[in-house]
Amino acid sequence: MNVYWAVWKDDLIPSAKHYSPEKAIHSFPELTYPNPLSRCPAFTKYFENTYTLKWPVSYSLSINNQGELTTNDYNQEFFDNFIFPRDVQKRAYTFATQYIFIAEQSLEVEMIKTHTVNTDFTRKVVMVPGLFDIGKWYRPLEIAAVIDLNCDSVSLVEGEPYALVRFKTQSKINLRRFHLTDNTKELIGRIVDTRNYPPLIKNRPLKYFYDMLKQSGYRKYILKQIKENEL
Repeated sequence: MNVYWAVWKDDLIPSAKHYSPEKAIHSFPELTYPNPLSRCPAFTKYFENTYTLKWPVSYSLSINNQGELTTNDYNQEFFDNFIFPRDVQKRAYTFATQYIFIAEQSLEVEMIKTHTVNTDFTRKVVMVPGLFDIGKWYRPLEIAAVIDLNCDSVSLVEGEPYALVRFKTQSKINLRRFHLTDNTKELIGRIVDTRNYPPLIKNRPLKYFYDMLKQSGYRKYILKQIKENEL
């Protein structure tokens, strides 16, 4: 099964800086062959069609007693496009991962915090898991996170894993990278914006958005654009 992926905002962090998703089992170098666990069917089954996402840049964050995040790295524009406050007092934030995955047919993907490594981010941040169908709804991935109350800093380190994405299928996944053109990005951006329109309607089910994209006619058009811009 083909799954197409791209970098969502290459004007924030250049596309070339982003790591390709890596098979999650490779995040356990200590458990690869000839370690007996590498042949354990339960171990290999768990990591089937599961990939690791890594930070493209290093980023050091401080957090005060009110839950406010600050940093001396980069500039304010970078911060504003990378981190979004949800509930500052409860230390709830969203981090923009910059990855988008799109499938030709129905395929659910879930994202969870990686537990294959021990990093400053994985120790101090609770990542809220999520799941949706990337064949029926197009949107970039995000990290919904709650930062530990007992810490005053969080470090993101370039090249360190931070999340796992699991494609929920028994079929073999073929990841194919594409260049996200301005036109395709604008169309998908408008689709994503429908989550907030009309603004008074909350908690709509995923089926609402799946049906909306299906009836819009844009699904096939966007897939055509993606295939024409494979790398």
